[in-house]
Formats: sequence, C-alpha cells, structure tokens
Amino acid sequence: MPGLVPGLNRMGPAVRIEAMALPIRQAIDRAGALGARAVQFEARGDLTPGNLSGTGRRELASLARSRQLEIAAVACGLRRGLAHPEDLEKRMEHVRQVIGLAADLGTNRVVLEAGPVGDPKSEDCSRLSGLLVDLAQVAVKRGVMLALPSGLESGADLTALLGRIDSEGAGAAFDPAAQVTGGFAPMGDLADLADRLALVVAADARRARAGRSAERLSVGAGEINWLTLLENLRDAGYTGWLVVDGEADNPETARQGLAALVRLMGIAGV
Repeated sequence: MPGLVPGLNRMGPAVRIEAMALPIRQAIDRAGALGARAVQFEARGDLTPGNLSGTGRRELASLARSRQLEIAAVACGLRRGLAHPEDLEKRMEHVRQVIGLAADLGTNRVVLEAGPVGDPKSEDCSRLSGLLVDLAQVAVKRGVMLALPSGLESGADLTALLGRIDSEGAGAAFDPAAQVTGGFAPMGDLADLADRLALVVAADARRARAGRSAERLSVGAGEINWLTLLENLRDAGYTGWLVVDGEADNPETARQGLAALVRLMGIAGV
C-alpha cells in the first residue's frame, strides 16, 4: 500500500514546523517534548533547496535525529499551480529540487501544492496529470512520493487524477479539515482515497453557516469526529504520519492540536 512509511508499523504523530511559530531548533525541541515523532517543514526561505547546502542538509537531518524525530515530509508550495503555463519550467525545476532535498534529508514524502484538479475530463486536468507523471518519475528515482493535498476537490476527483498519473510516485495528502471547509464529506472522501494515502493532515474545521464563514481549527476543536477518523484510517491499513496543523496566526493551537491528537491516538489504540 503506498501510504506505508518505512519503519512505521502504526500511525505516527507529527507536526508542521511553521505552525509552531518558533525558530527551527526551538520548534524541533518543542515538537519532541509534546509527543511528536516527526516534523514537516516547507521548502522556503533558508530551507529552500538553493539556500540549504549539503552541509546544511546533513545538519538539519542530524538535529531532528538527535531529538529522536524523523522528517515526515517536505512541503513544496507554489505561487501558481502547475496548470498555469507562465514560468512553468521554473516551477517544475523547483519541484525537482525539492524532491532532491527531501531525499537528502531522509524523508520519502513531498507535499506538493500542484493546484486544483478541476473537471477530471477537462484538458487542464489532462495537462496537469501529464506534468505530474513527469514529476512522479523523478520522485520514484529518488525514493520519494508526491503527496497531493485534498480539499480543493472531492476525494473521487482527486482519486481520478491519481489514477491518470498511475504511479507509485504520487498519492494523496488527505486533509479532512480542508474537505470540511471546501464543502465536502471527509469520511466519504477518505473511503475514496484509502488506497492512495501518502500522508494525513491532522486538523479540524467547522463548515460555513449563516453569518459565519468556514473555520479551520486544531484537532478536537471542530466538527470532525477524530476518534472515528483514526479508526477508519486504521481499518484502511494506513500506517503513515499524521501531521498536525494549527490555526493561522495562533501557534498555541498547533501545540494544543498535537496534544489532543496524541491523546486520541491512545484512546483509539492506533
């Protein structure tokens, strides 16, 4: 199953470093103290491939290992999705470099924000899938899987895109909170994506209501039944990372979410 992570025989709690709003060394220390087994960071600023030398990469991987932490994934954000033709090759090359960075750091996941899928039968989707086929081939050669975030489309549409890519180098980064804020049904979407899971984002949310917009929240603070979700992930055979995210501009929620996730994992026995 593509969601399996070498060395894990059960799900593992992780946290997105940026959500903790601390310098990276302090964030790694704090993540370990809160019960995380891994961290995820975004390839930006000092941590972009061009700014992180070979020595820097070894030092970062060593820092995490010294705190008994793995690197769960490297996130690759793009200002424009891959469907936009302007400066496309520059973005493709950036993704290739992030794949190499992830491999050098010893992680086999790159969370790639490739842009919306759109209509699975459209020309744009066909173009996007072709580009992702090329990137997935690069990823496979480096022992990496691209994890495409959910939330911009239904689980069925993301599954259709992954079917067109048809590579062990591409899977889904299932984000149940994004499914909720996007107006989708996370439990049903999980069933659609169960065989394609590369990573799971641990966050919560509330749907938009009259007079109130949708909210992205920390684990346990929204409407998602995380205990049931964990049980469903277990039943699907998922044994990868659960990467905690927090609320924007409120780093305490990432710490609260990690503590809540660890507690719920204990209750669910996963």
